[in-house]
Amino acid sequence: MRDEGRGLEYGLLAANVCASLVAFARQRGGRVALRPAARLADDLWPDIIYLRQGRVEGQDQPMTVPPDLVVDIVPASAAWSEVEAVARRYAAEGVPLVWIVDPYSQCVHVFGADRENEIYTGLEVVPGDGVLPGWAGTAASLLQSE
Repeated sequence: MRDEGRGLEYGLLAANVCASLVAFARQRGGRVALRPAARLADDLWPDIIYLRQGRVEGQDQPMTVPPDLVVDIVPASAAWSEVEAVARRYAAEGVPLVWIVDPYSQCVHVFGADRENEIYTGLEVVPGDGVLPGWAGTAASLLQSE
């Protein structure tokens, strides 16, 4: 998504989501990267990506496979139609699971092969599907920015 409206709160929220995924990856394997380490298309720059163990490529090589998970954080300036279009483009690029973290609505939108904008709030566990087996993070835990 566009970079407009990404201030300190965005950075704190991105750091929290990334820390949650890094903790998971340390226990279960896999790699987590913050943007701009990964680009799916000329205009698709995910905020955070996760690659399962065994799918990680050379550290200095461009990505040739889509990540297993893309996380985007909704900026203040984004219209929902733009956010949803970006989530659908990630799926079209082969990303099996997309989390859209929306700090303004205090929810996490989940898109995937069998999911079409499912919304999770509060203590509901955000699904990891087959991408994050054993994941137990809640929407509330992902939405913390403190």
